[in-house]
Amino acid sequence: MLTTASTLRLAADISPAYRVSPNPNFGVAGLHPDHRHPRLDGVAFEVTDANHPFTAYNVFASIGGLAGQPVQLGAIGFICLDPNQLAPAVIVAGILDGSGVDVRIRYPQPNNWIRGVGRVSFQAFLFAPAGALTNAASFLSQ
Repeated sequence: MLTTASTLRLAADISPAYRVSPNPNFGVAGLHPDHRHPRLDGVAFEVTDANHPFTAYNVFASIGGLAGQPVQLGAIGFICLDPNQLAPAVIVAGILDGSGVDVRIRYPQPNNWIRGVGRVSFQAFLFAPAGALTNAASFLSQ
């Protein structure tokens, strides 16, 4: 993906018994982590912003869907998570490397923390000089 914007991608941390590609898998197999026994895929996050290398960030989550109408916060972007459904904790915290990328496996497999909760959505905030919000990303946990 070629963009100057801050981006967030989700991936599955797939069990070695089922893995057929690099792990975590940010490709098609990783778009929908499988939480049914016996897989219990983990969840990985990739935050990218080439304009802000070495910048700290936090990833937040909401259980439910995305906001019906995103709220714009000036130049830093839009809050896409539903504020009424926000989880009361930072899901992932990290620092981008020199190329503006960081990958974190927050919930390694086997995991069942989000098993059966429905749609789970995520968005990152970068502590850049003016602040920056990534896109939101979500998947259905059943």
